[in-house]
Amino acid sequence: MGCLTTFTIYNDGLNLIDSENPDNKENIVRLADIVYAGARNTTNDPNTIYGGIGCFGNMVSCQKSRHADDHTLYVHMGNCVTEMNAYSKETKELIKRNPEFAKKLIKYMDKEIKELKKLQVLMNFQKATDNGEV
Repeated sequence: MGCLTTFTIYNDGLNLIDSENPDNKENIVRLADIVYAGARNTTNDPNTIYGGIGCFGNMVSCQKSRHADDHTLYVHMGNCVTEMNAYSKETKELIKRNPEFAKKLIKYMDKEIKELKKLQVLMNFQKATDNGEV
């Protein structure tokens, strides 16, 4: 198994990397450089790396690369994607720096887990029904 890297691109700046616009050639190269640097960062920086393109200062964010056995959760909320991992330095910093936002993220994750468990029960029941077990 190898490493995986999660990237977020803010769609507000997509016009800056439109390959049909010849003025974007430098921006497209910059995007490739950001993606490469983010994916190459397997252990050096435990934090999210932000990359600017053109006048868009944080158009791309690269979460810390992690080995495929190093599991984590990401919550997409508001205008950000946030790593939520009890062993993550970045998550601990978030909880210290912005406890109310962290509380919202955790509440959202709890709600989603409950809904996923309900879905799992329903799907198992449906499968049992389809197999004539119920």
